[in-house]
Amino acid sequence: MSTTGQTDAGPSASGPTPAPATKVKAPPRPVPPMLKPLQFMGIPRGVLTWQPRLPSRNWSIFLGLTISLSSLYIYDRRECKRIKQEYIDQLSHLAKEPLKPNEYPRKVAVYTARSPGDEDYEKSLLFFKLYVKPFLVAAGIDWSTTNGTRHGGLARELRERHYARRRQLAGLEPWGTPPSTATETMPDPTIAGLTQFSLTPQQQLQQELDGGVILVGRPAYKEWAWGLREGWTTRLPPKRQDLDDELARILSDDGAFDEVEEQKEVLMDDESEKVNVGLTSDDGVEPDGAGAPLPSRLNSPGRGPMSFNPAFQPINSSTSSARQPKSNDEEEINVNPALLEPPSEVPAQPPITFVDYVNLTGFRHVPRKIVGFFNHRDRFLLGGQAAMNLALGDKTDAREYEVVLNEEGQLARSEPPQGGDLDWGLESERFYLPKFNQTPQDVEKAKENFYKELKRRLQDTRSYVRGQRELTATEKNDPPKSESDLREERFRREKEWRLLMQGYEILRPSAGVIWHPAFRTRLRVYQHQDKRPPTLLLMVQMSLQAPVPTTGSPSVNGSHSPQASMKSAIGQPSIVVHNHGGSVPGPNAHTSDLPVCPDCNTNPYVPRRVFGMLRKEKFSLILLSSRQRVGQDERFLDKVYLICHPKRYAIKTDASSTASDRLQELRECVYV
Repeated sequence: MSTTGQTDAGPSASGPTPAPATKVKAPPRPVPPMLKPLQFMGIPRGVLTWQPRLPSRNWSIFLGLTISLSSLYIYDRRECKRIKQEYIDQLSHLAKEPLKPNEYPRKVAVYTARSPGDEDYEKSLLFFKLYVKPFLVAAGIDWSTTNGTRHGGLARELRERHYARRRQLAGLEPWGTPPSTATETMPDPTIAGLTQFSLTPQQQLQQELDGGVILVGRPAYKEWAWGLREGWTTRLPPKRQDLDDELARILSDDGAFDEVEEQKEVLMDDESEKVNVGLTSDDGVEPDGAGAPLPSRLNSPGRGPMSFNPAFQPINSSTSSARQPKSNDEEEINVNPALLEPPSEVPAQPPITFVDYVNLTGFRHVPRKIVGFFNHRDRFLLGGQAAMNLALGDKTDAREYEVVLNEEGQLARSEPPQGGDLDWGLESERFYLPKFNQTPQDVEKAKENFYKELKRRLQDTRSYVRGQRELTATEKNDPPKSESDLREERFRREKEWRLLMQGYEILRPSAGVIWHPAFRTRLRVYQHQDKRPPTLLLMVQMSLQAPVPTTGSPSVNGSHSPQASMKSAIGQPSIVVHNHGGSVPGPNAHTSDLPVCPDCNTNPYVPRRVFGMLRKEKFSLILLSSRQRVGQDERFLDKVYLICHPKRYAIKTDASSTASDRLQELRECVYV
């Protein structure tokens, strides 16, 4: 051992390098005794000795995300099916109500519109078909859809419909004329009441009032209000107008296609002038070197043989003016001016229900769209509630349309928020694409570029037609448009720009919903309808006279005779279960309109599933029968309403004092 405190040095550098240690291979895992017989059946040893272990970090992340997203998707779709079935069960009894031979099913009008800034104009219509239409089908309600394919298209369509309705009510047009045509056409025989099963005009108006209106989204709401105001509160055109003709008259007077006198840089010599004069006298070429005469110059009077052709006469000539249709002012001479004035009040409109549809468009709304992909159940709740409000509602119990007015009876605010029902779907406007607010600037820029390019294109076309130049290499493959084509293109662009600006003024977020004092007391809204759990309906009978001897005991097996379950105590209630197999009537159904059981002379309200639910929930009593006939003796019974709930019972009784006091028949179905 060293006494100097130095540690033992390792092997010297000059010594041999030690061999690396060999890794000892772990012995193979033995096959569990329970699985050893499987080894002799040909199963590989690796399968029998496999030992599960925790996945790696990457696998854990993958499995966690996959399972979480799959669970969210499956849960949401399962809830969608459950919610959809719940609302269908709430409304299916309406489809089972019988109709009279001359009665049509209820029909509602559905209005959808294109969302601002979105190129897809069918999204709101698709929302209706997926989340509202199934419940209308379950309730047996018919519908008609009107979709605005461009901004303001729905508003203009509704305005023309209201104009047509006013003309038909005033007798200016035959009833049943299609409202969307620019000219008068033959009325539809079905609408005009010319067929055997068609409705009269009074019945058609009543059917519209009983039907209702569904507005899908705030854009449709704004356009519906604008069309209602323009159609009923403005002066009525006595005859259908083609809006394209009016725009064509405006564009024909703006001078965009007038000739522009250009100053010549080089004066023509005497020889060229003589040539031009000779060409003018012989071939009819313009004296200013314009070449072949333009169509606008052919209309000038006193120019060559064309002046004697009526087809080339000027517009203000007697021949063409005699063939021009009369203007609306000339037609008003034969129409009573009072018929063209708007009414002081809008006629009663069908009740409306609003579906708060929000359209998410754009890259910034991708996170919300991802969340919405796993939350379709909210859309089914939204559509189901709107359909139930309309299906179970009626124009008699619809509430007033709520608006906030000032002391003068006008709207307190013309810009949102306006208060009341005018703020329906107001939150959805903050999801509009920002480019929609740039619509006026985009239109002005497009018009400036087009008219700047139009001058050059018009000059190139005229110079080529007059023979002043030849076609370039590019123009040989793509010839320049003629002047008539340029006029048509300009008209089409101007029409598109004007319609786009009109739609922007209606839908811009800074503009509120249109309202007019003539709407007061004429607009109604369907009230909110609560979901009703299934009602178990049985009959509870209380005899007020001497009991009838009976045999047997009460049963729940569908006994059809009341004598088989009557008790023998005066004034004591006796439970009689009637399995008539009927369906629960709607809230507006009356017992006098339902069939009567020939054996017990009562209105059957008991569905077949009531007995299984009775055993499952252990309910005792539910509803009464208002009267019963036993043989020749008519017994008037107490009116007992027993509304059952899994957690509580609510009982109401109304006993008659004497048998002569006839109880009023049950007039409505009692729901929990």
